[in-house]
Amino acid sequence: MDVKKFFEDPKSLDDVKKMPNINLNHSQPKMFVPGKILQSYFGSIQEEIHKDKIIRIEAIKEYTTELSLVTNLIKCSENTFWIHSGNPNTIQKVTLQPDSRIKVLSRYHARAYLTRNGDLLISDHTSNLKILIRNENELTTSIYHFQPFITMAIHINDENQLIVGAVKKIPIDYSVPGGGFVMVMDMDGNIEAKYEFDRKNESLLTNLISITTTNNGNIFIIDITTEDDRGRVVLLEKGTVLNIYSGHADINSKNYPFKPDSIVATPNDNVFYCIRHGQ
Repeated sequence: MDVKKFFEDPKSLDDVKKMPNINLNHSQPKMFVPGKILQSYFGSIQEEIHKDKIIRIEAIKEYTTELSLVTNLIKCSENTFWIHSGNPNTIQKVTLQPDSRIKVLSRYHARAYLTRNGDLLISDHTSNLKILIRNENELTTSIYHFQPFITMAIHINDENQLIVGAVKKIPIDYSVPGGGFVMVMDMDGNIEAKYEFDRKNESLLTNLISITTTNNGNIFIIDITTEDDRGRVVLLEKGTVLNIYSGHADINSKNYPFKPDSIVATPNDNVFYCIRHGQ
């Protein structure tokens, strides 16, 4: 059909075929039946209820260890744990007894981190990380070597990367800044990154005692910078120093210095650090 002619010449309508008659006798007309709109389908607007936001922690049972301070706890099984003391640097494998006693199964003078498959990686302040295979009692040398440096802190992030803090030598000479670095490796021992210097190519870290990471890949490091355990929290973003936290100005001072001890990140990327006993 010529559409232009259709609209310009009304007589062209004569060529349009007539629509056949439709017999409505066999069809059933539809009837609209009103229903009800229930509030429960859509919910309601109410005043906000402010609940108590204070987290209350109640001790159910207490166990006493022979360690002067427990700085870390790793669960192995229902009643078996690794507990760590930073002073002195000791880890113990213990079981909780029904009579509230703790039974020591084994002990090592080292730092440790639990892998995804349940193995325990141990830094005993040598150039090689040691490993304790799950459900075994013999400590062996791992594939992770850092000669000629000395391993300190250990961490495994959500991407299953091994992050190790190391220093050039121990005991550490705090009169000479620097000497520490962070190494990022895959679980096969391949080096993926090394962080040692800042943007000015100056030594960044001295004594790395604790490491954690957040979901976006940022690395948080507790770096001790003086012989009396004063330190700071160094935040690295893709190897670049994003921030350095040296304590709260209203709390920490020359007479009350900032002495961080360990650091951990939650699944929601909240970062918590502990300070030395007595602060």
